[in-house]
Formats: sequence, C-alpha cells, structure tokens
Amino acid sequence: MNKVRVFLLLLAGFFFAAVLPAQTTICLDFDELQAGTVYSPANGYEPGDLVFNEQNVAVSVDEFFLSNGNTAFGMTSVLNVPLNFPPPIAGGLGLFPNNMNLVFDFSGVQGAMLGVGFAYQDAGGTENLSVNGGDMFILSSLTQLPTAVAPGVTAQVVPYPGLIPPVGGVFLTGPVETLTVGGQQLALDNFCYQIEEANADCVISELSATPLDCNPDNGYSVLVDFLHENGSGAGFEVVVNGQGYGAFSYDDLPVTIGTFPGDGTSSYEIHVIDLANPDCSAVAEFGPVECISAPCHIFEVGADATDCVDGQFYAILYFQYENVGSEGFNVHGNGVNYGNFEYANVPITIGPLDGDGTTIYEFVVQDNLHPDCQNFTVIGPVDCGTGGPCDIFDLVVDTGDCNPDGNGYNITINFQVENPGNDFFEVFYDGQNIGFFPISELPVTIENFQDNGEPVVHINVCINDHPDCCQVAEFVSPCPAGGDCHIFDLGADATDCVDGQFYVTLYFQYENVGSEGFKVLGNGVNYGNFEYANVPITIGPLEGDGTTVYEFVVQDNQHPDCHDFTVIGQIDCGGGGDCQIFEVGADATDCVDGQFYAILYLQYENVGGEGFNVHGNGVNYGNFEYANVPITIGPLEGDGTTIYEFVVQDNQHPDCHDFTVIGPIDCGGGGDCDIFELVVEPGECNGEGQYPLFINFQYENAGNDFFEVFYDGQNLGLFPLAELPITLEDFEDNGEAVVHINICINDQPDCCQIAEFESPCPGGGDCHIFDLVADVTDCEDGQFYVFLNFQYENVGGEGFNVHGNGVNYGNFEYGNLPITIGPLDGNGSTEYEFGVSDLLHPDCGDAISIPAVDCPDGGNVWPGDANSDNIANNLDLLNLGIAFGAIGPTRNNPSILWDGWPSQDWVETFPSGVNFKHADCDGTGSVDGGDIEAIELNYNETHGTPEPVDYSTVRKTIPRCLPTCPTRNCKPAIRSRSRSCSAR
Repeated sequence: MNKVRVFLLLLAGFFFAAVLPAQTTICLDFDELQAGTVYSPANGYEPGDLVFNEQNVAVSVDEFFLSNGNTAFGMTSVLNVPLNFPPPIAGGLGLFPNNMNLVFDFSGVQGAMLGVGFAYQDAGGTENLSVNGGDMFILSSLTQLPTAVAPGVTAQVVPYPGLIPPVGGVFLTGPVETLTVGGQQLALDNFCYQIEEANADCVISELSATPLDCNPDNGYSVLVDFLHENGSGAGFEVVVNGQGYGAFSYDDLPVTIGTFPGDGTSSYEIHVIDLANPDCSAVAEFGPVECISAPCHIFEVGADATDCVDGQFYAILYFQYENVGSEGFNVHGNGVNYGNFEYANVPITIGPLDGDGTTIYEFVVQDNLHPDCQNFTVIGPVDCGTGGPCDIFDLVVDTGDCNPDGNGYNITINFQVENPGNDFFEVFYDGQNIGFFPISELPVTIENFQDNGEPVVHINVCINDHPDCCQVAEFVSPCPAGGDCHIFDLGADATDCVDGQFYVTLYFQYENVGSEGFKVLGNGVNYGNFEYANVPITIGPLEGDGTTVYEFVVQDNQHPDCHDFTVIGQIDCGGGGDCQIFEVGADATDCVDGQFYAILYLQYENVGGEGFNVHGNGVNYGNFEYANVPITIGPLEGDGTTIYEFVVQDNQHPDCHDFTVIGPIDCGGGGDCDIFELVVEPGECNGEGQYPLFINFQYENAGNDFFEVFYDGQNLGLFPLAELPITLEDFEDNGEAVVHINICINDQPDCCQIAEFESPCPGGGDCHIFDLVADVTDCEDGQFYVFLNFQYENVGGEGFNVHGNGVNYGNFEYGNLPITIGPLDGNGSTEYEFGVSDLLHPDCGDAISIPAVDCPDGGNVWPGDANSDNIANNLDLLNLGIAFGAIGPTRNNPSILWDGWPSQDWVETFPSGVNFKHADCDGTGSVDGGDIEAIELNYNETHGTPEPVDYSTVRKTIPRCLPTCPTRNCKPAIRSRSRSCSAR
C-alpha cells in the first residue's frame, strides 16, 4: 500500500489501532463558519474568548508563544483551504491561525475520549502545540513533535509526501481533554476525535417532516421532529433527496431545514441518520407544496364606535384582506400597540377608549409576516359626556335618475333619531362632508350628487358633533362607473443641503383620482393639500440630521383608500454621510541597520475633525491629521518574521476604521519584491454566472517560487510562478459590476498588485434579507441588550441600517453579524421593534419585534413603592411606619414623580431585605410625613410585575403605630386604624 493511501486511511479514522472495536469518529470541518471571518483584536477578540462551538467542541483563541520567548496575539482567518490540500484530507473552509493559538475543549463530548487527529499545511514560521494544559511545544515544524506529549497521550505526525508547502496529519492517541495548536503560517482542517460507542442500541422513530408557511420568495421550510433512544453524543444529520442539510444535536429537536421551492410539483424523501451509528436512521416524505405568489393586500379598513359606558367606548374594527401571512396581524396607532390578532376573528374589538370629545383615534392594521402589507382608518373624536345614547334608525336614501351629462343625480335622505343632543345632522361621502342640515327639515334632497364611479355607493349620516352616532346607507349608483382611483410610481428626490436642511421633490402617476386634490402625510406630519396639476411638488425644508428616515404618503382627498408611499433618508447635511476609511495600504522603505519604515496611505470620506489614530501589534503609534496622509511609521524591526498590523481609526467615530498589514520584512535579504505589468482578462460568461479568468504579470525579487490569488477576502489558490500565465476556470464573482482581483507573492503580503475589470456576467439577482432573529440578554441594572442576526442574499456593499420605535440604531457591516443593540430599558411595557434595511436597497429588509421585557430596576427608588414590590398601595405605609424618622443619603434628584430614580443605599434594611432608601419616597434624606404624599400621588401605579401579597407576612410586620402628623406639611388623609396607637 503506497504512502498516500496509508495517510488517507489514517485521517479517515483508522489511526487508533489499540482501541476497542466499538468506537465512533466525529469530525469538525469548519464549513458551517462564515467565510472571511477574522478573529483578531481589531474585531474585539481577547485571549480566552470563545469563537465558535462545533460537534460539542468549544473553540477559543489564546496567546501564541514565539521562539524568542515573547508572546503574540495576532489573528485567525476562516478561508477556503489551499488547492494543494488534497481531498478528502480537506475541502471547503479551514482555519488559518497567524501568531495566534486555538484551544479545542473536548469536555462537552459525551463518551470516553480515545484520541484526536487533524490535517495541517505548514508554510513556515513557528508552531505551538500543547495537550491537556501540559508543556507547550514551540516548534519550527510539527514533525518535531515528540511521541509523549502528555500523561497517557502519545503523538504521531505523518507528512503527506511530495507537497510544497508541507502537508500532513497529527494524531494524538489517549484521553485528550484540551488541545492548543497554532502557528504563524499554518492552515488547519478536519479535526476528528474518536470516542467509545454506547452499548445500547440507537433507535429513531416517528419521523415527521412538516412543511411550514410559504415565505415571500414562494419557498418554504420544513420542521423535522422524531422520537429517539440511545442516540450518540455526536448528534444526527438530515439528508433530503441525497443532499445534506446539516448536522444537529438531539437537544435541538425539533429543527427547521430548507428552504424548498413551493412549485406544487416537487416531492422529497428525508433521511435522519445518527452521526455515530449510520444504521440508526428513519425515512419520511413531504411535498409537493404550492406557494401563492400574489401580493398581500389589506383594504377597506373601517371602524365603528360602540355606545359609551362611564365615559369610554370600544372600536369595532373591520377590513378585507387577500394573500395575508399565517401569523395574523397587528393593530397600533396613537403610539399604542393594541396587540396581535387572527384574521379569522375579524371584526375585532379595540378598547376601552376614552371618549374625551377631542382625540381622533388612528388604527393601523399590519400583517405580521409582511410588514409592507398594511392599511389604516380613523375614528372620532367621540364625546362620551352627553346624556342618553344617540341613535339613528330607519335610514332611507332614495336616488333619482342619472343626469343627461352622466355627472350626477339627486339623492333624498330620511331617517328617525333618538337623543340627538342637538338639532343638526351631517352627510358624509367618501370621507368628505357633503352637507349640514337641520333635523327638522327631514327628508332632505341633495341635488347633482356625484359619486366616485364605484357601482355601490355608501352614504354616512351622522348627528352633528356625535361621530359615534352615525348610520351608513348603501345603494347602486344610477350613473355608469368611472374606474378605480390609482396613485402609483411614487418617488422622491432630495435637493442639496442649505444650512443643515433640504427639500424633497415628490413625483408620481395617477388615474381616476378625485377632483379635490390630494394630501401628503408622513412621520406624524400633515404636509398639506395639493392639486394634481401641480405634480411634481416640493416638501420642506426638512432637517438633514443624518438619522431620520422620512416617510411620504400621498392620499387622494376623495378616495382615502387610493394612496401610495415612499421613503427617503437618512440625509446628513452636517457631514455628507457616514464616516468611511478605506483602501488602507502600507509600503516598506529600504532597510537601514536592520530596520525600515512603513509609509501608510488611505482614502477617507466624512471623517471627524480630530484626526485619526494608528495602532497595531499592541503598539499605539499615535494620532495624526488627515491632511498629512501619507504618514510614516517607524523605525520597525525587519526581523523577517513579524507581520505588522496597522489599524487606522477615526478619533471622533471609533466605529469608522480599516486596517492593513505589512511583512514579514527581512532586512538581511536582497532588494524589494515587485509585481508589474499585471494583466487580468475575463472570458465569456457560461450562462451559469461563471467564466474563465486569464492572469499574467512580471515580477522582481519574489523571494520564493509561488504566488497567491485573492478575491473578495478569499484565497483562490497558491500557484507556481514558473507556470505563468495561468487561467482560473469557472470563476464566479459576487454579482457586482466591477471585479477586483489581488495578486500577491506568497509570504510577501506587501508585494501585491490589484487588477479590476467589468464582470461579463449579469448581477446576482434581487437583494433579500430574511430569517431575522432577535435574542434578548439577561437584565443588568434595569436594562438589557438584543443580539440581531439574519440571512441575506445579493445585498449592497455599504452594509445595512437598523431602526425601530422611532430610533435609528446606526449602520453596520454584514461581515459583523450577529450585532448587538442596546442597552435598552426593560420597563415591562415597551415592545421593541427592529427593522433591518440594506443601505443601497432601501426596499430590501426585514423586521421583527420582541415582547416587553421586565427588568429589575437595579436598586432604583420608585416614589410610593416603599416596600419595593413594584406597586404603590396601602401596604407601603407599613414600611413608612417602620422606617419613620430614619435618616440617610439625599437623592441627587428629589422627586415624587412616578419613575425609577437612582439612589444610594442606606445603612438600614427592612426584615424583607429591602433597603430603607425605598421608604424615602421624596428623596429628601429622611423618612417623614412628606413621603406619604408620594403614595397618594402614585396610588396603584406599577412598574414591571407587582409581587403577590402574602397577608400572613403582612400582619406580622404591621407596626403598632403608623406615623402621626408631626408637621403642618404632613398629609393626614391616610391614617392608622389602630384604636390604641399611643406614644410610648
């Protein structure tokens, strides 16, 4: 058997020759990680940080030990493994530690550990390896690893013959608990560990594959669930029609896979297989599923008010809908979220609402799966202060013949009424008031009435100043229809900024609109009424604050359901957009006495006025002015091993930064490396988004015989210089119009050239952001954070924006997902909304909301809640009696307004453990009669969830005497009921 075959068998899991036959091999291939991810200090990672967990193995980053006795903490990249890493030794993604160690923790593995093996490529430099926290071996090659590496653990290193750079496998036999490994130019893949199998038989049964609701792209996911016994700790994999859909832990059940096309024809066979016991499996079928492609539509939204009771009323909300989502709809308005409802329950009841005679209630109906699918209506003002309920009945509307010109007809109105409250009534049509009449003149005739062309006309008759006392009559129009009103193709353009403000030009198309013009609404502002003849129109001036997204709704004045909307923003009139630092690069000067300087250059836009900072390799090189770019850093040691990192960071905008690297620079060697006359030419597109790519160039002082090709942060391969020119077959770009290819001499990151060309293949399709997930952290000091993550396709190159609840949380890079939003107040009442939208494609986004989070207040004092049970009531008087006369620190903000006020702890505490500071309701530093006023003012107010009352405990803690009225300012309205309360 040749060496290659032996090596492949070893890496496949047969290298543990002296172990029991009942064994399981489980491998980490890293293919579930995000390509291009970098774990480095520049991205916020510190030694000991956990970076991912795969197959029950936790992987963290740690310091690297250099051969000179020092330590470093560089970076680890997730990239495609080099092309000379032969399959099946490796494939897909691998880990590339550079002056960094990776720590693999096997403590989460279920079963007796028998050994660990992994594949490596060593392109030079120093390597580290340690087992079970023992001796750290600092090696110039992994082949120098001794046989005994830890108590009970032996090592074997098997090189793969004939490959440059060297490739091989490391195999550790014995109870490996932790493995630390890293290097300077090291590539790692396929970490496999072997455990002893369980003796009991594995059983998978009752497998179900349930198709879920269709998504907006006419696809669907599948919920997979089953029963299992004696499954291995390695988990299970899901295979559909021969294609793998991932590996999972049994603890993850049920799991969701997909998506699958909802074409109405495709059927699927699903296999669930235990990773350690292939014979332990089950099979099921699902599909076909047909998804509806028609758009979601909510229309004809209306609301009726019920009769008043004790000054309040309810709103009966009704509407029509088509192609809506399966998760129901939400109703909100006037800053209030009325909750989620099922379509099957329409009409729904909202309330009770205050009939104050002034408030106009807005109701926005929004589909929970399709946020852009919404509509609204209004009701009121409703006045519940009148006498008996007003009632209109026996309403009759008779129509005359259509006028000869077809533009109108007479209508006669008659009805009965009880308790009108005044002597007049009004007639409304299509949202417009078409008449004001005395009730005594009934019946009344309106001549030359003109409808909106719809076949059925609805007339609303209301008693004057009683919008809840109305009746609607409908009749068939005697005049032919004029067509539906349409407003469409609405767009908005922003003018240049002047003094921090700008104007917006609105333009749109329209058909069959009313004769009374249209209005423009948005962001809670009514911008006024306009004539269609004046389109396009100008709105403004508007504040260019760089954060507000302006909404514009164009609505026909006669046909409220006839509208369209658009958005624009954020417009920054102060700095011209977000701060950006890009195209950072560094050139090395000639060496002098073993040292060199780095010439640092960069491009920038919208940066701050306080310059920038440069740091890297744990060194702060200082602050600089943008006007002085390029700048010189140094002198630096040209030791031939150090890779110097330079992070350029704006001093006013810490999130605005970029970085580059240079080296290693060997000041003992020859002349500078140089690539010139670079030619990169694409071939024709093959119709599947791929094309050949021709590469050729000249070079000097390469220092070695290889070069590398990089695209979009990925290494496309290592090639011999002697084989130039080369052609990359079936190259596939990311869909952008202009493609940038970077060519670098191997191990010479400062010896590179970039070529650009226009892609011969069209773009990558429509932008999609989907599967948005929001995870809530634990509370701390009354606040919490939210982790946002989502999937995306064909997004723009400028990142995305997150906004919600009227707050712009900022712009982010897709490469930084998941992101953290916060801190947010966990007040127990706010339902937080998060909308994600692509910066280049505003219509490309997704939204999610989280229920109200109730966090402890972190010791804050709520005036009137003296016993800190989240409610102000009579029980708080007990704590006032116990603490009466106590003195402690005064609050910085004395107040009895209902809010959580930060306060310093006092020395004393109540028997319940609550600090005495909560009894100092007004924050004056003493518990006295003035604190009773806070209980009166805030009686029955709550924050969070009130604690249940244990009245047996209450009786035990009631003081003999509640506070008397020691001063004139004391309010004796709340007194003790004790019959024998006397001073002692």
